[in-house]
Amino acid sequence: MKRLGLALCASLIVGAAPPALESNRVYDPMSTADQEAMAKRLLLHVPSLEIEVDDAHSTVWAENPRTGYGVVLSPRRVVCLSHLVQGATHVTIVGPKGRGPAQVVLLDHERRVAILEPKVALHSLGLLPVAGVVAKPERSVDMPVFALVSTLDLSGVSQGVLTHLGTLQEYQGFPRIDLKLTRGMPVFDQRARLLGYSRVVAWDTDRFMIIPQEMIQAARTSSAARAQPAPPKKESRPWWAK
Repeated sequence: MKRLGLALCASLIVGAAPPALESNRVYDPMSTADQEAMAKRLLLHVPSLEIEVDDAHSTVWAENPRTGYGVVLSPRRVVCLSHLVQGATHVTIVGPKGRGPAQVVLLDHERRVAILEPKVALHSLGLLPVAGVVAKPERSVDMPVFALVSTLDLSGVSQGVLTHLGTLQEYQGFPRIDLKLTRGMPVFDQRARLLGYSRVVAWDTDRFMIIPQEMIQAARTSSAARAQPAPPKKESRPWWAK
């Protein structure tokens, strides 16, 4: 934990300081200007991923290398769909200003959560952590949601709504949206806070479920408990910024 803290401090000191984000801005889904602004904002949080895999796992995604998406939780952590990095031998994070290697530090297939640790400062790639996450009590049916069409420079956003909170037994806690996303594309609310990311893989019949923030948190907590026998020190930062 001490070494990780020092590395985190170093990553914040080295290089140019990242720009400030409008944490309280609410983006209007009906405004073309706001949709364009949202697309530019999300490109700061959503890297594309390039994953080379070993031959034994090359059939899981039917391509090698694989491509997909992640989302920046903190200056040293990127979360993504676990199946993207299953059997990975090399992982590359691609941002607006460059690309850099990363390693898989958590793989939880039960929750479909993987955590990547970049080997370069993410802000040097033009990437910044999300401003926050949408907690479970804040979610409501028909709330507007946004997702990038792609991570290309001139990409736009798709706009939809949350259609179900995931409370029915058949949904097993996975909320549903009305956007059909793939490859772990992240989903955000009107304040550009992370709602979750697409959980869809080839064999899923429901193409609209997302991995919510509480499952990401649960995966990180369970992994930390196995790796760290002593209870971690309490920190003032929220879990998604650690």
